[in-house]
Amino acid sequence: MRITSPRRLRAHRAAQRWAENGGDLRGAPVSVVEDGVANAADFLSRDLDLDEVDKTCTSAVAAFVHDREQSAASEAMAGGARR
Repeated sequence: MRITSPRRLRAHRAAQRWAENGGDLRGAPVSVVEDGVANAADFLSRDLDLDEVDKTCTSAVAAFVHDREQSAASEAMAGGARR
């Protein structure tokens, strides 16, 4: 994905630092947190502070994990219905 603004670039870097400094990705690709922080910064029309970056990254990972678990449950239910 092409980064189109300096704010999005700073947001991506902040998310990468969060991951590098011990942020728990729980199996999520770093792009999930990068996009989450960049989208939040765009929505607010400003850079996020460190606390906001932490909360946004944590929420993005939680949403990814939830979606992954829901997908796995749906597949398991669909597989069980075919038997």
